[in-house]
Amino acid sequence: MHATERWTRPDASHIHLDLTVDDAKFYTQKFTYSRTWLLGKPGEELKEYSCSENNVDRAHLGPGPGPIRKDGTRGYDVPPLPAVPPSPEDYEKAGR
Repeated sequence: MHATERWTRPDASHIHLDLTVDDAKFYTQKFTYSRTWLLGKPGEELKEYSCSENNVDRAHLGPGPGPIRKDGTRGYDVPPLPAVPPSPEDYEKAGR
């Protein structure tokens, strides 16, 4: 695996990252990631980074995905999708 990071400072208020990952063992081609951060205002506190589930505080965190079933396990009562994505017709037959 080979990663190349290029950090730049476009101006006094921004810092930018360009990352290229080349890992032939796990990926079929190189991929890149790019992100720019904005300098905070004086006195501004750092905030927690929120992922897609928007877990900005403990009240939003749950014990896991899905409701608790009658047998005590957790999850949704739909069969899992196969490893190979189904066709749109198969998807509709499954009621999804």
